[in-house]
Amino acid sequence: MELQNIQSKNITFVIQGPESPVIQESINNILKYFPESKIILSSTSSYNSEYPNADLIIVSSDPGAINYSNSFDSRLNNINRQIVSTFAGLEQVKTEFVFKLRADFLLTGSSFLDFFDKYEKNVEGYKIFKHKILACSYFTRNPKSYQPYPFHISDLIFFGYLQDVKKLYDIPLMPKEEERFIIKGKSIWCRYMPEQYLLLNCLKKNNFNFHCNYFDFCTPENILETEKIFCSNFILLNFKQLCVSSTKDTFIVKKSPRSFASCYTPNEWLGIYKKYCEPNLIVNSFDEERTHINKYFRKYKYYNLLAKLLTFWIPVSDTRKFMRHRIIDILK
Repeated sequence: MELQNIQSKNITFVIQGPESPVIQESINNILKYFPESKIILSSTSSYNSEYPNADLIIVSSDPGAINYSNSFDSRLNNINRQIVSTFAGLEQVKTEFVFKLRADFLLTGSSFLDFFDKYEKNVEGYKIFKHKILACSYFTRNPKSYQPYPFHISDLIFFGYLQDVKKLYDIPLMPKEEERFIIKGKSIWCRYMPEQYLLLNCLKKNNFNFHCNYFDFCTPENILETEKIFCSNFILLNFKQLCVSSTKDTFIVKKSPRSFASCYTPNEWLGIYKKYCEPNLIVNSFDEERTHINKYFRKYKYYNLLAKLLTFWIPVSDTRKFMRHRIIDILK
């Protein structure tokens, strides 16, 4: 494949999501590294500040959010908001390439471009896009992990050809019947995690119909399909490689090791790329990032066990769960 000479003027940055305190800094950083790039802000909620350096600000009608489950501490599933605001931003992009990032992230450099034309091989019959998309390893779940979620691609960051990123987001909104889905005969949950819903519906629209009934419906067959899709259509990079940073605790290994533990590392993605696409590729046998994650995940498991022992006597399950989380947070 011929190497791309991607210039600043050929990239548009779509900053997607509700307004955050770092948006102005994010804009400044983009213009520092890509002075000729266009910047679009796109959200389903209004902006309280003005951003004169943004080329376009889009506020779309809010489709609303839903709870992941009927648990007392259920977080919001914002997949429909993400689809609406991201696609609205992408529709206004006029450049060949687009970098989609969340509004609570900062750009820290330009060297992510060095990865764009690496690892160009794919599994025959599994290619969706014109070119692989750069995506984040964090929140791309390994279906072989303790959170067996197949087809769970991180939706934090995407860089690629506009036509490819648009293809990913050109999907219908999550329908009502999937917002509350009976799983295993009893639990009421969203049928899929947002990241799964995004990729599975892109696959479906492009004539891939993989058997995944709900978010943790994990079989040997769809593990295999997940790995082939991931190594044929995405290049998974960590925050440093993608040149992004966030100040949220959720995105710090030490603060949130449980979230990182079930995700691919870039080295592990290289392992599946080698397995299916390029057998002669040399992959480092020592995964420094996995070692770092496991260090803090072991501590988390110890704290979790201790919290369970301290709260087992609490009769109300929601209260018990709440107290267990509080104890873990204190110990961390």
